[in-house]
Amino acid sequence: MITLQSDQVFGIYTQVEAADLPRLRKWLSGRKIDFLVDPEECARLNVPDRTTIVFDEKDAEKIKRLLMKIEKEVEITEEPPRFRNGAYQPPVAKLLELGDAALDSDPKSILNLGLLPEHAPDLLRMALDPELHSEAAESVAIWAPIYAWRALAFLNAKEAVVPLISLFHRLDDDEGDDMIANDLPCAIAIFGAVAIPPLTGAMADGSRGVYARAAASTALAQIGITHPESRESCVAALSAQLERCTGQPADLNGFLISDLLELKAVEAAPIMEKAFAAGCVDDTIAGDWRMVQLELLGHPGKTSWAGSDDDGKKARPPIPLLLPQKIARNAQCPCGSGKKYKKCCGAAS
Repeated sequence: MITLQSDQVFGIYTQVEAADLPRLRKWLSGRKIDFLVDPEECARLNVPDRTTIVFDEKDAEKIKRLLMKIEKEVEITEEPPRFRNGAYQPPVAKLLELGDAALDSDPKSILNLGLLPEHAPDLLRMALDPELHSEAAESVAIWAPIYAWRALAFLNAKEAVVPLISLFHRLDDDEGDDMIANDLPCAIAIFGAVAIPPLTGAMADGSRGVYARAAASTALAQIGITHPESRESCVAALSAQLERCTGQPADLNGFLISDLLELKAVEAAPIMEKAFAAGCVDDTIAGDWRMVQLELLGHPGKTSWAGSDDDGKKARPPIPLLLPQKIARNAQCPCGSGKKYKKCCGAAS
């Protein structure tokens, strides 16, 4: 018999005796189903005298149907609920009691609770715990996932990056999730370069919702800001995604441009221009093309990138504005009406 089990963090897995592994491994490989054998990051799942196989496929019924072609008896058991009844032990359990009072203090201070790398599996369970994410707004426990993913980042628990990115899907649910939108991209950014490939994949995944993809984009921008050595890679990933503008939602393109602006990515200006020219950008997010140019370069004619930056390093060379100089829309109209230009002579434009 093969028993399929479900883990909140690693998904569907099974454990087989060593003698059965070669046959099952060969059969699975022939069916082009992705799986890992005894992956290091899943060590907590291991049991003596058995080998753990973790599947990439998340549909347990689909895996069961495939396995029944080689094994007559296949059963699915659900992961037991672990949030209640002492599911979390100290020091991880202390995060359930912090509430929102500690959110504005030094984020690293949570490590003073005694959190160590060995607590990463339980911290990841907490970060992903659907019961905690569904707690009542007035509950102190609802804040625990934020502390958990911050702790994972400061502990550099790299195995948590991909599971944490999976939380972005909640942004496209009906109820949304402000905690994920506002805090999680910054936490994932702490991991640095190791998070760039999975974030790039999530951003490019058309099966994900727009806000989930945009959150991945935001996390990439944050990596570029907080890890300057990775800025070029982040700009390249965002630019490559924007180059696909005609085949993706206009609001996603708007978010991509907004994140490129956060990185002051002057080098991406030609790609941004093409996206605007193609009519593929929601300009309620980062503004229209002229506003984007102004944010990159400052006031028309100003070469804000010339010379040296505050660190004494050679700054990026200036690029020319691609539109003729115009009156700022919020400036007073030159006709003398006393109204703003955008409400007067500029209304027609």
